[in-house]
This record gives sequence, C-alpha cells and structure tokens, in this order.
Amino acid sequence: MNKNQTLTVSRKVAAFVTRILSIVLLAAPAFVYARPNVLSAEVAAALHSGGSAVLYSLEPWADPEEKVARLQSFEILGQSPLNPSQRANAVAAIDSAIAGFDNIVAACFDPRHALRIQANGHTYDFLLCYSCHQLEIYRDSHLLESVGAAGSPAALNELMNSLHVPLSHSLEDSLASQREQQKKYDEGMRRWLPAMPTSIRRVWDTDPQFRMGMNPHGKALDDLKSALQAEVADRDERIRRLLTLNGSGVGPWSGYPAYEDIANALLLDFPTERIVTVAQSPGAEDALLEGAARYFAGWGFKRYHPQDVDLIPAHLKGLLLEHTLHSGDPKDDDRLDRATQAFGS
Repeated sequence: MNKNQTLTVSRKVAAFVTRILSIVLLAAPAFVYARPNVLSAEVAAALHSGGSAVLYSLEPWADPEEKVARLQSFEILGQSPLNPSQRANAVAAIDSAIAGFDNIVAACFDPRHALRIQANGHTYDFLLCYSCHQLEIYRDSHLLESVGAAGSPAALNELMNSLHVPLSHSLEDSLASQREQQKKYDEGMRRWLPAMPTSIRRVWDTDPQFRMGMNPHGKALDDLKSALQAEVADRDERIRRLLTLNGSGVGPWSGYPAYEDIANALLLDFPTERIVTVAQSPGAEDALLEGAARYFAGWGFKRYHPQDVDLIPAHLKGLLLEHTLHSGDPKDDDRLDRATQAFGS
C-alpha cells in the first residue's frame, strides 16, 4: 500500500469515527501552529492562475463505505463550475482564510468546502476546513501541503447558494445536538445535586472519576457508607434520602449516566422490608416513588435480592406502577416496560 492509499484508508476510518462520535470530536484538542503560514510558490501560482475552477460542497462525516461520488475520500454533496467572476470570489475567500489564520489548529480535518483548479497541466484541489482551521492542497490526488486557515464560511456558502449547490449541515446539527445534550445535563444536575446527601456530595466535588461514572468501590465505598451513616444516623431517613436521590436522575432506568448507580449500590445494603416501609410512607414525594420504582425494577435488586421480590406488597406495586405510567417521558418505552413487568402482576 503506497502513501496515498494509506492516507485514503486512514481518512475513511477517521470519517467513520467522526460521524459516530461527532459531539466528542467537536471538542477536539487544539495546538499552536508554529511554521510560516504561506502557500508554496507553485500552489500560490495555481490558485491565482486563470485555469478552470470547480467549487465543491463536501460532507466529511459521511459513511466511508457508502458508494457515492468523492473528492479526496470526502463525499461530494454538490459541485459547480465557476465563471471568472465566481472563481475570483472563491479564490478571495481562500486567501482571506489563510490571511485570517489565528495560529491555532484543531486535531481534526473535516472539510466542507473545496476548490478544484486546473493549472499547468495539473489538477489542484484546495480542501478547506473552517472548523478545524486547516487547508489541505492536493496535486493530482497527492497531498502536496497544508496551511492554517480561519474565519467565516459565509462567503463560500453564499456563492454555493447562488449556484444551488447544497451545503453540509452536519456540523450545525451536531452543535445543536450538543446544545440539547448540555441542556438535558444541566436540567439533570439541577435535580441530582440538591438531592445528594452532603457526605456523597463531598466525594462528587473532589473525585472527578465519580463525576465521570466510576463509582467508589471497595474501601472507598465502605468509607462512603460510614460517612453517610455519620451524617444521617436514622436508618429509615438514610433510605429516604437514597430513594429520593435514586429518583432524581436524568430519567431513564437503563442507559443512564453511570454515576447515578451510586444510589442503588448504597440501597442494596438495607433490608428490603425497611425500603418497602419507607416507600409506603404517607405523602411520599414523586422523586421518592420514582427512586423506589427504579430500584425494585432494576437489575441490581433482582440479582442481589431475588428472594425479596415477594416482599413487595400488591398495594406498593400498584402505587409504583401508577406513578410510572403517569410520570416521566411518555416515549420511554423501556421504563414503562420495566415497570409493567415488575409491578403489573
């Protein structure tokens, strides 16, 4: 496999990973660009030559195995030849991107704009990634050089729109998805953190692994249990606090953030009879009922206390099923199915 074939394969793999993990890669690390940010004499001459030019719209996050037209391994969404005036506008946009470079590049390359120019018997492809601050230049399908580029794609987008060339919206879609996920996370934190006992909150605040979902275990978990008992001496009150915490997460009963499992891990130490008693307390709040339903319908309870399923009285089952059917996300079929299976008979 030659260098360019290797590059093509690497690009395909990178495109697939980027498509699957786009939200993560939007926050790709950046580094300082140290070398001079200028085009070589050959490339500069080709860019400003009078040769024919074609403007391309690319999709960098497409399925690499899909059989579609591609430019340097990236899917072509659309293309259009340019007249001299349009060509000058496209070249000016590339010049502006190079001139506006801020010396920072991201550890990615996701071009959505490209300009192909025929000059001096060669084909030169200029692939521009505004989000990654990079411009790569190919000569006859061989990567020739790269420089930094920054600024706004507005001028090229406007030119594409005038030529009826479709634009890639994958970046905007991912940013919108990222904002939506952040909104859900913030909403979840507004429920989760106030419900957390102080002894657990201390661990949350000081242990980044806990916040990432790596819950305390072994001695660290034993220490947390002791700290919780010292904070809340009454056993039933500890159960109440843990059930409330268990019911204050993001919502799903599976596929939830791993750190939410700390409430279940701590509840498993208490006798089922006492958890049942607390769950049936008069005036139990929604979060407590949610936590009880989630606990009794969960994998941990079934695995570690399978013999205790019969200790859940019919009245409590009915109460937890009614709560689940009339709360939470009505489209969360997994949650409803788990509740129905656990409490429906």
